[in-house]
Amino acid sequence: MPLNNAATAGPTHQQIVTESRRLGEVYQNNTGVPLYVALDAICYASAPAECAKLRLYNDGSNPPTTTLTFDGIHYGVAQNPQLVVSLFFVVLPGNYYKVSPIISGGAEVTLDRWVEWY
Repeated sequence: MPLNNAATAGPTHQQIVTESRRLGEVYQNNTGVPLYVALDAICYASAPAECAKLRLYNDGSNPPTTTLTFDGIHYGVAQNPQLVVSLFFVVLPGNYYKVSPIISGGAEVTLDRWVEWY
């Protein structure tokens, strides 16, 4: 397939969807093309045994069950109790995706920015 083919040209639309997205909710890619997603979240853990992480699920089932990655902070491991976690992933047409916070103790995860391209 030639690189200038519309199917391989890459995304043509960008949306900042932070206000309409929630951590832990399931979303579906209904665009008909691959959906590129980037998000930043602030993970905060300030006491022993606290943990603040994000886990990304992405596949064809609703809810999605395939874990693609997870990242975050565990108190006592990091020098700074706050960490900005950035995730970038691609969702195939028709697939579902979810970014879930995993917290223990008084830890917190706050969504900072969520952008999608298609």
